[in-house]
Amino acid sequence: GLGVCGLGMALLFAIYSAPDLALTQIMVESLIVVLLVLLLRRLPTIRKLGGPGARAGRSALALAGGVLMAFVTLAASSVTLPGDASSFFAEASWPLAKGRNVVNVILVDFRALDTFGEIAVVAGAAIGVVALLRGLRRNRDTQ
Repeated sequence: GLGVCGLGMALLFAIYSAPDLALTQIMVESLIVVLLVLLLRRLPTIRKLGGPGARAGRSALALAGGVLMAFVTLAASSVTLPGDASSFFAEASWPLAKGRNVVNVILVDFRALDTFGEIAVVAGAAIGVVALLRGLRRNRDTQ
């Protein structure tokens, strides 16, 4: 389910002309699914934790969290944003960033930390997968 939701988000990014976000989403989502599968294989067997009262409490907590996130989503969707972003970037690319190519200026100057964050997330996920695969290989060699 997690992989399908992530790929659906990547499809939405691609439809709304954000191929860089779509590719990052696909890469991160694929790596996360691989990591979860590797981790779930290593988990111990499931034990029953608590009785019916504990289950009801956990259900109430999950329901409260869902309601809270629904209200946050509704509140965020009612915020009005100022003006047209494309006209701002077209007008501000030369005076603020001294660049004539608006797309490059957006990626390098205006969204530099966002682009750096995407690269850091992909690199971190890749390092995690490599570490897990090496750990699995060592466990097979010792058995």
